[in-house]
Amino acid sequence: MTTKKFSKLDYSSLEDLIPSDVYLKAVKSAYGLSEVTLNETDPTDKMITHQVDEYLKTKGLGKIDKLKITEQLLPLFDDISKEICNIFVPIFLEINEIKKTLDK
Repeated sequence: MTTKKFSKLDYSSLEDLIPSDVYLKAVKSAYGLSEVTLNETDPTDKMITHQVDEYLKTKGLGKIDKLKITEQLLPLFDDISKEICNIFVPIFLEINEIKKTLDK
């Protein structure tokens, strides 16, 4: 199972399933930034983590630290829990179906 089934991208990660405005809010908080401008013109790589990584490197902030961002992201889920749940429910339903198959 991959995130491709749940994302509009050919290559994606869990971060790509989260609304980009929410993810970027966490990035700004994690790195103390007032804004984050992504290069969305490169059609070969639209994964948000890769875009953020490139942005951070251009700003001299080093390589992306997903844990640092996740620590800022989790509290944001409290405010938008229904929206986030609607994103992840299909994933958990599929995981449960796979588990049923494996348990047979």
